[in-house]
Amino acid sequence: MEIEMVYRFIRKHFREDLTWEKISEYVSLSPDYLRKEFREHYGMTLAHCVRDFRMEEASKMLTMTSERIGMIAYKVGIKNQAYFSKCFREWSGMTPRSFREKYYCIDEEELII
Repeated sequence: MEIEMVYRFIRKHFREDLTWEKISEYVSLSPDYLRKEFREHYGMTLAHCVRDFRMEEASKMLTMTSERIGMIAYKVGIKNQAYFSKCFREWSGMTPRSFREKYYCIDEEELII
């Protein structure tokens, strides 16, 4: 089904600036049709879906790497760290820093001196 193809496309390209026009070229369907079908099928907008993928990836990076928060924001497709922090707080209920402090997993290799 086209809508599942769209979801997989978004999942693969969430770091990019996605529009319905760009996605519609991929699946050869009209942007208006995709927008309507996607919302009916998944119950969310493109922006919401992309944000969820970005925040999910960021949460993994916050807990599994010591990468700077600004670099994590950039790697998930958000160029402004303040905006990233706002989105992350709305998504998780915590700031990225608080999330990292609570859930950071130390790799055993990092403990070797």
